[in-house]
Amino acid sequence: MGVLFLLVLGFVFMYYQNQNKKVDPRITEARELYEKYDAYTENMPHNKVFQLLDSIENIYKSVPHYANSFETGVIHNNRAAVYLSMAIGSGQEAETVGDSLKADSLLRKSMLYAEKAIEIYTQWNAKFEGLSALAVESKIEGEFNQDIHENNSKADEYLENRVREIIEALPENSRRLSVAYTNLGVAERHMGNYEQAMQHYQKALELWDRNLAAENNINILLGNPIRQRGVLEKLFPPDNEN
Repeated sequence: MGVLFLLVLGFVFMYYQNQNKKVDPRITEARELYEKYDAYTENMPHNKVFQLLDSIENIYKSVPHYANSFETGVIHNNRAAVYLSMAIGSGQEAETVGDSLKADSLLRKSMLYAEKAIEIYTQWNAKFEGLSALAVESKIEGEFNQDIHENNSKADEYLENRVREIIEALPENSRRLSVAYTNLGVAERHMGNYEQAMQHYQKALELWDRNLAAENNINILLGNPIRQRGVLEKLFPPDNEN
């Protein structure tokens, strides 16, 4: 059994190592930087988190194909989440009019970036939803290869890998949209716009019915008890909602 486990582990390692070699080298640094995001949000001041997100976005923006890709939508929604965290913290501790105004400004920034994320995800879905891999390749090939040297022997592998990423990203975009609508709803709720907040939470649940954050924010508005994750949900949690 131990030998079999090691063989499987070796196969998995080789598979992902091979897949990583196919990743577009123009944005490899952005992905490496993004791996630091969770650690930054836990241990770094907010300005460092924003600097990290800016660095990642600048890399994506430097390549035309990625300028308005779903990856930039993720960056915008992460900014929305950080501003929301800052605003709620300010609001809880607000003792002066200045603090309150600061919280309001942060909430508005959070809403702005959540709306940008929603716009990008929606446009991305409209562009690729329902297309076959061949159709996706035909749609992106010219733009994707724009800055890749014609003699690059791995250009076809990079394109093939990108088509796979797009196909795999489409189902995930419903969850991403759901998270963005939840962030938008939380900002609206803290600004006192309860009707708009409820609409955003309901939209979030339509997109992803396992969005516990949206469900519990509705419970807060209705004065209902907060629902905790069940045993199975704790053992097999859904993807990160933040």
